[in-house]
Amino acid sequence: IFGMFAKIVPDSGFDLLIQAADEIFSHNLQIVILALGNSDKIEKLEKLSKKYPDKLKIKYKFDEASQHLVIAGSDYFLLPKKYDASALNFQYGCTFGTPPIVFVSGGIGSIVEFWDGQGEGTSIEIEKYNKASLGKAVSKAVEIFAEPGLWRQIAKNGTYEEFAWTVNAKHFEVIYRRMLNK
Repeated sequence: IFGMFAKIVPDSGFDLLIQAADEIFSHNLQIVILALGNSDKIEKLEKLSKKYPDKLKIKYKFDEASQHLVIAGSDYFLLPKKYDASALNFQYGCTFGTPPIVFVSGGIGSIVEFWDGQGEGTSIEIEKYNKASLGKAVSKAVEIFAEPGLWRQIAKNGTYEEFAWTVNAKHFEVIYRRMLNK
C-alpha cells in the first residue's frame, strides 16, 4: 500500500501520478490518497479511481489524525511534490517506518538518504520531476517490497533517524562556535 496526502495545487505531484497511472497500476499495489483542493485534477483523479477501483482510493479530507493513519498504515509514502519547503511529512514517513518515495526539493534535500541497495538509506528517489521517474521509483519500491528483508531494512533505517531540534541545534552550535573562533 502506498499512501499520499497533499493539497491539490500545481506541482503537488498529482499531475505526475495522473500521467504515470497506467504504469504505476500495472504493479500489484494499492494507493490511498487524502487530498484537498479545487482543481481539474479532482476530476482526473476520480476517473482514475473508477478505472482502478481496487487499486486507488481517494478521500477528500485533510486533517492531521487522518494523515498519520495513512502514513502508519502504508508500506510506502509518496512525496512527489515539485517544491517542498518543509521536510515534516518526510520525517513523519521515516518515523512511522514508512519509506518515503521523494523528489528532492526544499528542506528535504538536507536530510534525505536514498536507498543504496546495500542496506543503507531511508528513501527512494524520484530522480526528475516527470512521469518516467515516478514510474521508475514506484517500480523500485515494488522490487524492494518483494524481498521482505530489504523492505524491513529500509523501513527500519528511517525509524533510526533523529529529526529532533536538539540534535540539529547541537550541530549548528558547533558551526557557530567554529565561526567565533576564526
